[in-house]
Amino acid sequence: SAKGAVLGGTGFASAGYGEVTEGVKETEKMYVGFGYQYPLSKQTFLYGAANWKRVDAGETEDTTEAVFGLVHNF
Repeated sequence: SAKGAVLGGTGFASAGYGEVTEGVKETEKMYVGFGYQYPLSKQTFLYGAANWKRVDAGETEDTTEAVFGLVHNF
């Protein structure tokens, strides 16, 4: 994973791959994710992220999600 300054905020990226063997069953997993945080003040920031995941266990299953929100710390 990595993070760095982007357009006044912080960008995040991650990726992974793995193979899992349980008995005779093999499962291949991979994912990619991107996120961004933008500070509005010292206590408040906006965030957004998108993730994609693939699991191959006989059949291929793809999952995609996107989230966004606002965080305020008291």
